[in-house]
Amino acid sequence: MIRASFKILKNIDKNERKSESNDVLHSKYLVYASGLTYEQYLNPYLIIKHVFNEQSFSQIELDLEDIMEHTLGSYGSCPSEDICISFININRLLDACWLIFNREIYDEDV
Repeated sequence: MIRASFKILKNIDKNERKSESNDVLHSKYLVYASGLTYEQYLNPYLIIKHVFNEQSFSQIELDLEDIMEHTLGSYGSCPSEDICISFININRLLDACWLIFNREIYDEDV
């Protein structure tokens, strides 16, 4: 399921569009997307482009497996810096997905 989600994210910028309800959503959902800049909040597709320019899908996938092993295992050392970067990027991708999803729902209601 996670693999399918990242494949969708990787290809989503082909259908990029900007929502007309950015001002309403910004005031309503700022708390939930706190790791994003205002520009990224207005256009979450920028996050997707940035993340996949910085890291490949396979690298994120491998790092996600390492994150899961560190979380579930009993490791005495801290995870590598690369894994930490992937963790931040995964969270940013989830924020972007959440914004895109909520904007789709909001646009359907209007």
